[in-house]
This record gives sequence, C-alpha cells and structure tokens, in this order.
Amino acid sequence: MTATLPTLPVIQSLITLLRTKGWKVYTRPFEINMLGMRSPNLRSNVFDDFLFVFWRDDAGSWRFRKYPCTTDPGTFWLKNPLAPKGTAFLKEGQYEGAYQLGLHQGKYQALVQAKPVSIVRGLERANGIDWNGGQVSKGVFGINIHKAQRSGNAYLVDKHSAGCQVIQSPDDYGELMELAKIHAARYGNRFTYALIDSRAVRKGLNLKLSLTILFFGSLLALLGINWFKRKNYSSIDSSINGLPKRRKKLKPNWKHHEAARTSV
Repeated sequence: MTATLPTLPVIQSLITLLRTKGWKVYTRPFEINMLGMRSPNLRSNVFDDFLFVFWRDDAGSWRFRKYPCTTDPGTFWLKNPLAPKGTAFLKEGQYEGAYQLGLHQGKYQALVQAKPVSIVRGLERANGIDWNGGQVSKGVFGINIHKAQRSGNAYLVDKHSAGCQVIQSPDDYGELMELAKIHAARYGNRFTYALIDSRAVRKGLNLKLSLTILFFGSLLALLGINWFKRKNYSSIDSSINGLPKRRKKLKPNWKHHEAARTSV
C-alpha cells in the first residue's frame, strides 16, 4: 500500500529539505529519519515545535509521523539555569549517529545522547527567549529525546526540558520507541537526529537559512491547517508492519504539571 495524499508530498518535501542542506536521508526499511522543526515563536514554555519521523516500510512505501514537541527549555530552567553560562538550546544541524536507546536519567527508555552535539547558551530571559547573542559549544550534555510525562498530555514545558527534545504526548512517544526498537534490531543502536531552526532567521544570519524558512512555510501550507491538527492517522496506521495501532489520545492531566520531572 502506498502512502496516501497528502502524506507522500509531505515526505517528498522533507526529503528535499534535508538534501538541500546536504544532510543524509535514510532509505532502508524501518531505518528512521528524525527531523525536528523549531518554531519561529519566541515564547517559552509551550509545545509549539514538531518532530517529523519518516521511513520506508518493508514494501518500500514511505510512512510518516508528526509529533508535537518542544526543542526549547522550559521557563523554569530559563530562570534557573543549570550551568553558569545559561541554559542549553540544541543548535541547528544534523547529528549523525548521536543518539542511542538508553535510559533517560536512569528512569525510562529514551533516545539518549551518545556523541557530541552543538548547543547555544545565554539566550534566556524571564518570559521568553532572546534569540540574539549566545555562546556555542560542543560536547555531550545529556540532550536527550524523551517524553514530557508518564500519562496525559503536558501543556506547559516548565521542568520537563532543560534543553532536551521533549515529545508532548506519551502515546506519540510510545510509538516512536517502537519504531526505534525495530530500527535498532535491524541496523544497530545508533540514530541520527536533525534540527532545523526557523527562529535563527530573525538574526538575519544568511539567505540560505531564509530560504529554508520559506520552504518550511510552504510545507505547512501543503499540509493544510485542518489536516495538520488531526490526531487520527488511520489511513496509514494499518499498513505499518510490526507496530501496534495508535491508542486513543488521553485527556489532559493537569496534576502532572505540578509534579513535572526534572529533565535535561
């Protein structure tokens, strides 16, 4: 079964975007591509970014997922940085083989940092994010890919992220972990993560980045507002070999906001 519209055009757009930047695209069955899209929104503490995951199935057809997430630290850690130079923001780039299945803070399975990545510090302010200035450094900082909370969708980032890439829904996260296990069983326990930072265009860095943002805007237009907000992907769920059907979304659980786990 081939990917249905608008799934296939979206995947083609993502592949074109990666290749335009000179980044790798993985095409073997169930070798997953992970692409984070950082929103141009300068507000902190909201899940306004997206993690796009796409792969070929055993029949050679492309499959696709879009998970709401944050690529930014929460307000708590912006106000209370763990390091003297400030809270970490993952820098735009593709980090080949930089992640592996492991335990996030020794608690639960996640994609944990295994190789150096680049971060920017010194961007925080009290009620938002000041995207001017900042100091770039490279190393292993525990910039993991994990979920916000055990059950229920988190609606504020707060302590859930001090720089990690954090998925809002535990159901979405569970599905990503199932995909990661299939990937690891076939190709080994190494994963590549790419991040495109639409926010950096506000600094006027270069024309190429501006064109990237324009491309991203076109991609969102292709998806369409109504389709982009849908939570039901049943048209492609049934054709994914080896994955369970997506569970019904859980109702928001605001109690977990108060008991948010400290995350890096």
